[in-house]
Amino acid sequence: MEHLLPGLKSIMEDRSSDQQEYHEQITLLFSELGKLISFLSHSEISVGYNGIRDFITPLYNDFFLNAHVDEETRTELQPQAVEQLAMITKVLMHEDRADKILPIVLELLKDDEEKRIAGLELLDVLAADFGSEICQNYLIYEIASLQDDPRYKVRKETVRRIVNISKVVQPEVFQGVLLPVFKKLCVDHIWGVRRQAVEVLPEVCKLAPDEIKNGPLLEMFKKFTQDSSKWVKQAATQFLGPFIVCYQGLNPSPELLAFYIAMVDQNLQSSAASSQG
Repeated sequence: MEHLLPGLKSIMEDRSSDQQEYHEQITLLFSELGKLISFLSHSEISVGYNGIRDFITPLYNDFFLNAHVDEETRTELQPQAVEQLAMITKVLMHEDRADKILPIVLELLKDDEEKRIAGLELLDVLAADFGSEICQNYLIYEIASLQDDPRYKVRKETVRRIVNISKVVQPEVFQGVLLPVFKKLCVDHIWGVRRQAVEVLPEVCKLAPDEIKNGPLLEMFKKFTQDSSKWVKQAATQFLGPFIVCYQGLNPSPELLAFYIAMVDQNLQSSAASSQG
């Protein structure tokens, strides 16, 4: 094992072959890495843990950040790489997560558009294992900076990936930092970002105290139902049910009930018209 693991990095960095051959060897490598991580993580000797930390984890720094991995290969293998890095994060101790995994995420979030989106996916998947300390000391500020990203796809991904980190941080951090980010993205000038916010709203609502549910979040939902984009309004109708569920145990909002009744009446009228036609 001590001879096998150091050789993995040379596979990543070997560009002596042509593009197709390199693509095939990297694909083969990542198809087997999950099994190797699982095997080493169940090892009762330190070589297993050390092998994951010192030899396998750096492969993902190379995969996500180094230029010798071409974009086509990276795009194709990214789902596997994210899954495998999540496996590694669960195995590593807290200090090694901060030392080995966190820098990968932070570097991605400062890179080009596609890598910022990849960084947001990793942040989302790894937030629970990173824990509140890492999320609050490092990652919430990256989320806050990306609310103003010039690329709408990054802003859309930011709102999409905001829930899991919101579950990890302390309630006052959620309300003071992440909730304002979400509220700003809810009024983004690109309708695709706003539509994504509609889908996330029920999950954000579950994390909010009652006064915020009945105040800003309810107002935000009402704005969605009156949005200039028909796609945002359709999404508001589609996600009305999950949004109402968040108010279970609270006195129902008359406005919310009225909107629900109007939606049901409209659906009944549409069904009747279709059957008559």
